Amino acid sequence: MEFATIFHKIPDLGFVQDMIETLTFAIAASPFYKALRGKLFGTVPTDFAKDKEDLFLHLYNSWCINPISTLILCLLSQKYELAYNLLNRFTDELDSKKLIQIGTIVQLLESPTLVHIRL
Repeated sequence: MEFATIFHKIPDLGFVQDMIETLTFAIAASPFYKALRGKLFGTVPTDFAKDKEDLFLHLYNSWCINPISTLILCLLSQKYELAYNLLNRFTDELDSKKLIQIGTIVQLLESPTLVHIRL
């Protein structure tokens, strides 16, 4: 949540997008962030937010600058309808960077960390 607050203050949007992308893929794939994924998913109580909705909204406000990271955040937070609506928007603006990021999402979905989404 601290990173999300800091990202709002940084004027360089390109840098913020890259940082959010890096953080998102680390959160989604690294075993070190299992507790945070649990907090987003709602299986682990949060100490720094009232509930998973507060955590999601706080992160979403910063993460929405990067569409692929927003999609992963929605999937981790069980916001499947919002993720579906984001996917519909992606088809309008696909470029090579987004295609590479979508390939990374597919790899993440096949990883053990996101097995709950496949089920």
